[in-house]
This record gives sequence, C-alpha cells and structure tokens, in this order.
Amino acid sequence: ELAHADGVLTITVRNEAGAPTVAHAGTGLGLTGMRERAELFGGRLDASRQPDGSFVVEATIPVTAR
Repeated sequence: ELAHADGVLTITVRNEAGAPTVAHAGTGLGLTGMRERAELFGGRLDASRQPDGSFVVEATIPVTAR
C-alpha cells in the first residue's frame, strides 16, 4: 500500500498470518537494513507482529518536489 500526503510517502506491507516457517540463513540485515535506509532519507521504519499473527512493515519517508 502506498500513500502520499503532506510531503510524506508511506509504504505499508502486510503479510497475513500463516504457518511458522523454518528460519533461513541470511545476511542478518533485513529489517535493520531497511530501517537504516529509511533513516538515511530522514524517515523511519516500524515492523511488528499483529495480535492476529500477521506482520506489518511501514516506512514513512519525507519527500520534496524537484
């Protein structure tokens, strides 16, 4: 989901609750890396599991007209 209002771009990704999966080896920078990139542009990133078991990631990034 994308939204733009008052000079802020909001990107929201929602994953439905599902069966637990086996953890895979990775770089270990997934959410941390996304958070760092959002902050690099003056934004922020929140990620959390919801009470129904779904997972939501939301980034807000200020934008300016060029």
